[in-house]
Amino acid sequence: MQNAGMRRADRALSEADEIAGVISAAVIAHVGFVDNDEPYVVPLNFGWDPGAAGAPDRFWFHSAPAGRKAILLAERPRVCVQLEADLQLVTHPETACAWTQAYRSVIAWGTARIAVDHAESRHGLDAIMRHHTGRDGWTYPDRILAQTLVWCVEVARLTAKAHPVKEYGG
Repeated sequence: MQNAGMRRADRALSEADEIAGVISAAVIAHVGFVDNDEPYVVPLNFGWDPGAAGAPDRFWFHSAPAGRKAILLAERPRVCVQLEADLQLVTHPETACAWTQAYRSVIAWGTARIAVDHAESRHGLDAIMRHHTGRDGWTYPDRILAQTLVWCVEVARLTAKAHPVKEYGG
């Protein structure tokens, strides 16, 4: 996990547990695609598999097997994933420039790929359900899997940072 090139290096998160905390607390992932010459960003539910034994981290998603996302996954699989957690507007009663936004965030770049079979689709859906419910043991009928596009983003590079709440004197 890298934070190279980050302008505010003082806000960088580099410890694996700090980064995992941001990912665990995030509710929605914004996935950025390139569609011809314009960006296309979609908010999605997600799951996460931290890489183990040299494997890349993976963010898991699901969608319809047809449509704009499916086309872009096949044509241009390089994507960007953005997450945020702990958003809090920090205000000041009299100084506009003292207002800010507290947050923790992760940005990951990687390559999207579609699950190769129903076993991998179940794995991806389990990661999504675990992230949002905190539990395992879900079942997915084959007929539903046949109608669902399950895909992951294999992370090549990841940055994370935090801007904590600051109290301003009144």
